[in-house]
Amino acid sequence: MDNDAQCNVIGNGTVRIKTHDSVVRTLSKVHHIPDLKHNLMSFSTLESNGCKCSTEGEVLKISKGALVLMKEEKRGSL
Repeated sequence: MDNDAQCNVIGNGTVRIKTHDSVVRTLSKVHHIPDLKHNLMSFSTLESNGCKCSTEGEVLKISKGALVLMKEEKRGSL
């Protein structure tokens, strides 16, 4: 976190998310941290699992080989 605050992880599990093309993907080993106001993804964890994270303009793309897993356009400021 950018303010060096610590947050407690109260659980681990699996979540399902719907991607830009309405495909439902499953993310496993997800931490539940109620103090966070926004969802976070670890690019280093994705890359260690064989994914590639890239940006094209304001579009973030996460792919594994030729398969595009997620694609998201920036909406507003972070």
